[in-house]
Amino acid sequence: MAKKKRRKRRQELTGRITFLAMLVIVCVLGAAVLWKSRDLRAKDTEYAAREQRLTEQVADEESRTDELEEKKIYVQSKEYIEKIAKEKLSLVYPDEILFKSDGD
Repeated sequence: MAKKKRRKRRQELTGRITFLAMLVIVCVLGAAVLWKSRDLRAKDTEYAAREQRLTEQVADEESRTDELEEKKIYVQSKEYIEKIAKEKLSLVYPDEILFKSDGD
């Protein structure tokens, strides 16, 4: 009978140790999950800010593209060609008179 009591006590002690070990493992895993989730939230915030910056850059580049398209069309226009011919090459139409200042 004494052996049964010892065996029963040993089983209870083993059960308690097992329970405590499981509890410690669960607590450690919970802490790890909380720690990692905090890191992930920080990265999420960082990525959201980066996404915002990139979205702004895309919008800026799209407006720049529009400006360049407008300039491309203007450069191919007769008005621009005449302007450059007069300013850079000093060309004029036969019925025009070109006046130059002393500073040029």
